[in-house]
Amino acid sequence: MMKVLAAVTFLGLLAVVPACAGASERATGGLAGAGRRSGDANPFQFPWQAALLTTADQFFCGASVIGLRWLLTAGHCLDPFDELHVAVGGLSLPDGSHQHYRQTFSTRDMHQHPQFDMEYLDNDIGLVGLPADLKMTMFVKPVRLPSYSMATEDLSGKTVSISGWGKAGEADPSPSPVLRYTELEILPDSECENVYGNTMLGNKMCLSAEGDSGGALVIRKDGDNLGGDKGDFIQIGITSFISVEGCTVKLPQGFTKVASFLEFIEEITNIPIDD
Repeated sequence: MMKVLAAVTFLGLLAVVPACAGASERATGGLAGAGRRSGDANPFQFPWQAALLTTADQFFCGASVIGLRWLLTAGHCLDPFDELHVAVGGLSLPDGSHQHYRQTFSTRDMHQHPQFDMEYLDNDIGLVGLPADLKMTMFVKPVRLPSYSMATEDLSGKTVSISGWGKAGEADPSPSPVLRYTELEILPDSECENVYGNTMLGNKMCLSAEGDSGGALVIRKDGDNLGGDKGDFIQIGITSFISVEGCTVKLPQGFTKVASFLEFIEEITNIPIDD
């Protein structure tokens, strides 16, 4: 996200700001990070991918489809907007190609977590309601939500994927014209705490990659992350924050742990969630 917050220091360690969108090198040859696999996404690879746009149709955050009328994103992506435009179902942003697959909406139905803290980027999760049902197609499908039991599961070392538009190139700060992805491993909590200290509560995780704010971090249920039935993919994280050093410093990026906020999601959306 383009917004930059005042620096806040925790125990002498690095402060955090919202993750960048369209402001880092993460989409040059894939999102940034030493991914096992990365590159341009194919039309069916991430059907839950959504873009949050200003009313002038400028991209500023990612989001994910979790139901017929609901998107999941970062809480900081909803500040300070009263109205958003939403685009789903295409590999490109509104001024690019693949427009015939796209579904677009305008909405004012936004829900930040009631305990969202912009200063510390805690409880950084939000929901966007749509005014009408999405048409589910090969290009638009919801990602699965984690079960309640996953809240205590140690996912360190697990292979995950993130997708987003990032920036078009090293010298071009505009978003990439096509959706990109990369695949990496979740870092142990101890490595995250070494960088971010007590900002890394039990409701966060990190990995060495940079994605669009609000975008989905997904894992495949059987452990083999890419390929197969997209229904097997579970969203375990939401791209949340980077170090205050900025998007170009090679430090782990923080993600909101979705399994820590299932009651909030279920209460707002009425989407049933497995135990």
